[in-house]
Amino acid sequence: MFAHRPNGQLKSMAFISVGVTSFGFLNYAEWFHSVWFVYNVRASGCTLGSPGTVNLSFGSISSGDLNNQMQSTSVSVNCQSAVQATVSLVPSQAMVSATTGVSRTTLAGLNMQALWTDSGNPVNFTSPRNMPMRAGANDVNLSFKPQLAAGQSPAGAFQSQYTLTIDYR
Repeated sequence: MFAHRPNGQLKSMAFISVGVTSFGFLNYAEWFHSVWFVYNVRASGCTLGSPGTVNLSFGSISSGDLNNQMQSTSVSVNCQSAVQATVSLVPSQAMVSATTGVSRTTLAGLNMQALWTDSGNPVNFTSPRNMPMRAGANDVNLSFKPQLAAGQSPAGAFQSQYTLTIDYR
């Protein structure tokens, strides 16, 4: 008998009987003790192989050179067995366009676009990406590209923060 639990574990039960049977009489059995044995089967997990926080620095950039600016990072995930994962990225600052991966930075007039490095496609902040993870090391690669808001020419320091969530089954 099996029952699924909300935490991803599989609850299993078996009925075990201890007794004796007769070698010459196949229909004879005498059972001394019967017990239900309940156990949980848990899927093997994945661990983060990268630091919990990654800092990227753009240094000094000019508005004329902005289109050539991009910083990339790789987040390593080590899995004991192959799993199917959904990966989502959520900005801490306000979203400008969720479907094109653009959010505000702390500097008014400067936005940041998040991209999946492997495909070059924008991260959709409202739709997780399906990503198969194989046994062993896996990389989730992201790139970040600053963008000027229309009609803006800001100056100063900025920050942009995101939370990456990897949900595997």
